[in-house]
Amino acid sequence: MKEMCPQITLMDSSVEMIKVCEEKKEYHKAKHIHPLWFNLEHSKHENSFDLINNQMVLHHVIDYEAIIATIYSLLNKEGFLAIADLFIKDGSFHGSEINVHKCFDPNKLSSILLQIGFKNIRYKKCFDMRRENGNTYPLFLLVAQK
Repeated sequence: MKEMCPQITLMDSSVEMIKVCEEKKEYHKAKHIHPLWFNLEHSKHENSFDLINNQMVLHHVIDYEAIIATIYSLLNKEGFLAIADLFIKDGSFHGSEINVHKCFDPNKLSSILLQIGFKNIRYKKCFDMRRENGNTYPLFLLVAQK
C-alpha cells in the first residue's frame, strides 16, 4: 500500500484516536503515515488530498452535509471520497448514545454529494458488522469523484 499511497494523513478530532494511530504507526514502523489531531468541523485545513476515506465517522458528525462540502474543497481535481457507514436499520448500533445519526440512506447521501458537485457516485453493501448485542449491522461503501 505504501507504493500506492506514499503519504497517508490520518486525521481525527479525538486525541485518543490519534494516540492509538501513533502507537500503531510506531509498532509497524510506518514512516509514511502521519496522524494529525484536527477538527474539520471547526477549522479549515490548508492541504489537499487525492483520496479522503471516511470510515464509520460520518454518523458522528452533526452537520454531515457541511463536512462533506468541506471534504469536497479539500480534494484535488479528480480526487475521490470513500465513505463507509451504516445502512438504515433500527438505530440500535450505538444504543442510547446521543448526537449521532443512526444510519444513512445511501441514495439520499448520493443526492447530497451530487448537489455539492461530486460525480461518478456509486455505492454497494460492503460488510456486515456483528456487535456484542448479537445484532448484525450492514455497512455500505460509497465512492464519489470530484
